[in-house]
Amino acid sequence: MDFSPDRPTFFVNPDYRPMAGTAKPVIDPATIETVGAIAAASDSEIDAVLTAATRAQAAWKKLDAKSRAKHLHAVANAIEAADFTRCAELMVREMGKPYP
Repeated sequence: MDFSPDRPTFFVNPDYRPMAGTAKPVIDPATIETVGAIAAASDSEIDAVLTAATRAQAAWKKLDAKSRAKHLHAVANAIEAADFTRCAELMVREMGKPYP
């Protein structure tokens, strides 16, 4: 996923899509540098996200506990394997804290 300031995205299962809304900069208050961007979702983007979430919840509801656990373990493994250095940097910087 690209976290660059000019490419805000939103997640609609199963992929990240570019946002059509106007991008708003995320500013590091310590340096006044733009470190990211957020975009206001359009009505159609909100509808797409809500429709996908409703479908996903209906499918999730049908799974037994063992199947749900299998999926949750897969998510946990992916999180542990991922390199979140860039995410951590952005989260720290948007609060105006120094980052090594």
